[in-house]
Amino acid sequence: FDQEHAAFLSILGLCNNLNENSCFKNIEFHFLSSAGGLYEGQRMVDYQSLPAPKRPYGRAKLRQEQTLRACNDSINVSVYRPSTVYGFHAGTGRQGLVIKLMKCLLNGQTTTIYGRPYTLRDYITSRDVGQFIAHKVGHAKKSKFAEYILASGKPTSLMEIVLLVEEIFQRRALIRYSLDA
Repeated sequence: FDQEHAAFLSILGLCNNLNENSCFKNIEFHFLSSAGGLYEGQRMVDYQSLPAPKRPYGRAKLRQEQTLRACNDSINVSVYRPSTVYGFHAGTGRQGLVIKLMKCLLNGQTTTIYGRPYTLRDYITSRDVGQFIAHKVGHAKKSKFAEYILASGKPTSLMEIVLLVEEIFQRRALIRYSLDA
């Protein structure tokens, strides 16, 4: 996370340098954070909820947000905190639960799920997240720092997701729950 933070500071430095140049006015910085990382274990999260990260990823995101908050007042900052995002997967990078579950189900493989069957997550589609952020770019609030929690507002258990995918595919999934991070 130290390397990621150093890269983050370099980009922020570039924004500050551009901002000092009179040719560039109204610099906007749009930052993707993580509701799950910041509010893990909390329920009924809203704009008054205080971030209390439990893992290194959440602490790294909070550190980046705090750096942005302390940023030059002439940069408009928008922070987006999506919950558990799901949607089309291009095949590269880490797969989310829904895609991994469908792939394993189709191939007759066991899906390892990290958490308990009753673990709750708030799922939101990548399309909804993308459309929201696309709308905000170029239309940032006049305030210097805006935060947005991007969530569906409906907690869903991991077991509920498994049952839903099984129902869609009309097949039983082979599931192994693991508590290892």
